[in-house]
Amino acid sequence: MLLAIHHLAVDGVSWRILLDQLQQAYEQAERGEAIGIGARSTPFSVWSVRQQEYGMRAERLAELGWWQQRLTGVTPWPALRTEQTEQTEQTEQTVVGEAVQIGATEASATQTHTTQTHTLRLDAPTTSALLYDSSRNTGLTPEVLLLAALTQTLSQRSGQSRVLIELEGHGREDVLDDIDLTRTVGWFTTRYPVVFEATADDTTQTLHTVRASLAAVPQRGLHWGLLEARGAIDPAVREALAGLPRARVGFNYLGQFDASLPDSSRFAFADEAGGDSVQANLQDAQVKVLQLDALVAGGELQINWRYRTPHLTQPEIEVCAAGFRHNLLAMIESTGASAQRAAPAEPHLFSSRYAVDVDDESGIWVQRFNAESAVNVTQPLRADGRLPVGLLALNSLRAPGRLFCIHPGYGLVAEYSYLAEALNGVATVYAIQSPMFSDSTWLVGSFEALARDYVERIRAVQPHGPYRLLGWSFGGRVAVAMAACLEAQGETVDLVGLGDTASHFSLPPSSEGRADHSEADSESADMPAFSRALRLAMRVDAYHVALLREHALPRIVAPITLWRAAQSEVGPERRLDWAHHTAGQYRETLVSAAHSTILRQALLHDELRAWFAARR
Repeated sequence: MLLAIHHLAVDGVSWRILLDQLQQAYEQAERGEAIGIGARSTPFSVWSVRQQEYGMRAERLAELGWWQQRLTGVTPWPALRTEQTEQTEQTEQTVVGEAVQIGATEASATQTHTTQTHTLRLDAPTTSALLYDSSRNTGLTPEVLLLAALTQTLSQRSGQSRVLIELEGHGREDVLDDIDLTRTVGWFTTRYPVVFEATADDTTQTLHTVRASLAAVPQRGLHWGLLEARGAIDPAVREALAGLPRARVGFNYLGQFDASLPDSSRFAFADEAGGDSVQANLQDAQVKVLQLDALVAGGELQINWRYRTPHLTQPEIEVCAAGFRHNLLAMIESTGASAQRAAPAEPHLFSSRYAVDVDDESGIWVQRFNAESAVNVTQPLRADGRLPVGLLALNSLRAPGRLFCIHPGYGLVAEYSYLAEALNGVATVYAIQSPMFSDSTWLVGSFEALARDYVERIRAVQPHGPYRLLGWSFGGRVAVAMAACLEAQGETVDLVGLGDTASHFSLPPSSEGRADHSEADSESADMPAFSRALRLAMRVDAYHVALLREHALPRIVAPITLWRAAQSEVGPERRLDWAHHTAGQYRETLVSAAHSTILRQALLHDELRAWFAARR
């Protein structure tokens, strides 16, 4: 019996599910038992609808700027070669070592494109070192070593330190609480671009930068595909993605391919050909011209280098494969000999003398935010090295305007993703997240010093005015202080927006004299991630409270617009008296919202859209 399913219908994980269920049913039939393969998991059709809804959330758009920052400025390798003839005939060839087998379509003298495969193999001992020794000694996965070797090789061939590679993932990420895909069959595969950086003649450093680049990708690339789907209905997203480089090299690590078919299995891989590749017939210049598929079968690593001519030739691929083999063996040897060498630690988020007794205060503190805001508190958005530390782009970078949004007291900026979605294509929203989340040494001595520091960061992106600033809660006070700093430097600020920011309020009792918590106590490895992140955000909040104690509000020239939350408490201890702090125009809008949800309100979004549209 031969089982064959088109690859558009099922992915590799689905095959494992099907074979496991078939094996189970076959054994039940042999024993004369009723056929039963267990409860169903979530149907593919239900997952598809839920995934579309998930992709349309504001948080997904907030990652567009992250992708733009990562991909902009990278030159894809290899350069595409111009066809010499208009007539093209396709051939499918397989190259193993020195032997070449011509496929069913006959090559002709007029052909300009062929698809060929060069296969590279590692023997069983070397494969074992890759799979087990390197991981045991350094914690680096086989995929990281393979990608690091490929990164080093492509960098050597292209002469560029940064290389662009398209990766594949299983796509079954756990992002929806009520979705179970453990037994679901379908096509879930994700494809997404990643920029890796090679360090010349330093394989160890390349290994760690590759690992860091992989770890930085949101949800293992799932969100890239969701952004592409969003681009079909959102012109601003479509334009932003169209302006990014496309990878011409792809890589897919399939793992131990025959592990799903143990010796005791009644099934085995078929030797019959799977048919001609669809990609072989594509003429789009954006299509990858080199695809590497790596798998372990029979205890040996096999890497198929599938490439298109004339963009790449057999001699070039042989040189690339030889270089890759050399780099991979060097990395395997290096990691095998470095059992005692500790990998660079991930940056610690923040630990300082401003630690507070969060156990007694956490209940009160969290009550300041609704449930969704509390989740956002624990999710620092990922920074990118192409922007100053703490500065994040939350939507398309191609918009005509810029709006700089400053974090609230707890230092994170996920709440601005709703505004960024509303302003996509109208204004690029840059959010200032507290640098404490990425630099444990960052501290300033005063509120004014914090404002000056943030001004330096935004001027690295926009050297001169007019500047547009927006702050929610504590961030509004920072925005006013930043405006005063910019005006002192001779710059113009034509918008200072305040999201329910109090001009006067009572501060909690000083935390001076409280016992510090040691790093081990407050950030222990066995503490739930939510608790660790919450403790960190509370420390940042306490630090900002300490800065506020000595801060006096300045008077600025820039106009101030206040969006006041109608459901926010206002009284003698919390006043919003901002008209006296500007020599310019003062405007106030009452928004039907609570303090914690004001940034999500359509009224605020519409007024800002109109403001930017009037200044195009």
